[in-house]
Amino acid sequence: MGKHDVPEDPQQGAPEWIVTFSDMISLLVTFFVMLMSFSTMEENEAAVIRGAFGQNTGGILESSGGNAAASPEHDRLVATHPLRGAERPHARPAEELADNIDEMGQAMTAEHVELDLTAVQDGLLIQFGDECGFAPGSDEPNEKLRRSLRELGEVLSHYSHLVVIEGHTDDHVAPTPNNPDETALSLSRAVASAKILMEGRDMSRDVVQISGLGSSRPLAPNDTAVGRAKNRRVDVRILALSKARAAALQAEFQARQAAEGR
Repeated sequence: MGKHDVPEDPQQGAPEWIVTFSDMISLLVTFFVMLMSFSTMEENEAAVIRGAFGQNTGGILESSGGNAAASPEHDRLVATHPLRGAERPHARPAEELADNIDEMGQAMTAEHVELDLTAVQDGLLIQFGDECGFAPGSDEPNEKLRRSLRELGEVLSHYSHLVVIEGHTDDHVAPTPNNPDETALSLSRAVASAKILMEGRDMSRDVVQISGLGSSRPLAPNDTAVGRAKNRRVDVRILALSKARAAALQAEFQARQAAEGR
């Protein structure tokens, strides 16, 4: 009878792989329990945990101190489209605007010149105050009118609008060699005002026109000295140009500047 190996006794208990599997299950259960606790914990508890992680790992946490800036009540960035810009207007409503210059904290002084800006069918009509009128028979603008025309020219030089300067007279014009009638005197007043308006500015001569209307459009009756003084004036009419006309004028103006070496 041959010699036979004695079989080994089977090991008692669970196999060895079950230990590793149990450890993995325990870790997963612990992980899910932590996730659930984080989702239901109070805000102050979450802050403590964030602080602990940040302290150990060098993380950067948002400031919660007393000097932290508060969020604005109306955030304009939220209302701004990245391409179209603001989706809601931010301008103040008309009812909240000041009605006059006194409410703006800038009371009228002797240096201010009163203007009457009126919307008309073909654009805007600017009429200056009585202090900007002309002396009888004169085409020389006074100092207040000069200052107003310079300030207006500074603004208009940035826009492609047609500017018409209209000269006016009363009906008591005495003929002179230079200005034999009302039309000639009103044209002289318009020319003198246009020169001041354009002086020292890159304004195309093609966008500034003059008109002499004589006494055909009085502001007041000519039967008193006060009324005649109101009528000795210049008005400025601002008209919009078509895009094609504005582009053509701009091209002509640039060509003239190039030819003049400016």
